[in-house]
Amino acid sequence: MNIVAPAALDGLLNPEVNYDGTARRATITVGNYNKASGQIIMGRANAKALDLRPGDSIADIRYQKSGFFEQRLLNKYSMPKRSEIDPRLYDAVIFDKEGNKTCVILGTVNSKLDRLYGCVPNRDYKINSDGMYEYNDQELFNADGKSFYKSKDGYDILVVEDAAAFNDVVKSKAYSHIRYNYHPSNWKDLLKVISPNSFSGDVAVSNVRIGNRVFTAAEINNSNLASELFILEDGQNNRRLEKLAQKQYYAFEAQLNYILTRIPSQSMQSFMDVKVET
Repeated sequence: MNIVAPAALDGLLNPEVNYDGTARRATITVGNYNKASGQIIMGRANAKALDLRPGDSIADIRYQKSGFFEQRLLNKYSMPKRSEIDPRLYDAVIFDKEGNKTCVILGTVNSKLDRLYGCVPNRDYKINSDGMYEYNDQELFNADGKSFYKSKDGYDILVVEDAAAFNDVVKSKAYSHIRYNYHPSNWKDLLKVISPNSFSGDVAVSNVRIGNRVFTAAEINNSNLASELFILEDGQNNRRLEKLAQKQYYAFEAQLNYILTRIPSQSMQSFMDVKVET
């Protein structure tokens, strides 16, 4: 392993250093360390937060920069496969921090669920004494107006009866990402969830802003906006993940900074900032 440090101080560093008129730096070959083949030297908590896995290469990440993390996020937060669940039968997908998907159906229990053949109640989600749903001992949200099911293909299904129940789910800290699934039969219902004060019943009474696009009440009442909203949501999702990937790359670079400690004897210690290069 090679690390780069300021050239200085004592006989620790190779005296043959490059000097460019500003600051001297030296490459140190570290011999007394444990190496796990193919793994980044990083704390488990930090590696988990960045979704880094055994075999990930520092060189590959530095070559791709934020693109490395962006591709991983796009895979993590991808929509369910059409071959596994009909996209017309769910209204949104929520993702937990591990990327596990739950398809959300807005409406009464039998509105769309009866078309998802083979669904059964999901007993993994339990209601505690406070009336809150729990999963793996983590409290999710109030159970009122919500029911969990499991599809025949293994997807978690959450049925929410109305916009208020839906917004309880969106606000839950148990989920890190949401994607709305606009289609011709649900786009207005989803707008009512996102901007409930803009509607009186099914009639839009004021504008609705989605990202940089403002939909007027007249547009909402007189047009079918499903296709435009679908494209808009896809673009918004990509931009959110692009920004998150940039933050992850900056955090990754920061994690390569270490404090090098030299302890030749109990009475002689020295420290300096270093950075892992290869």
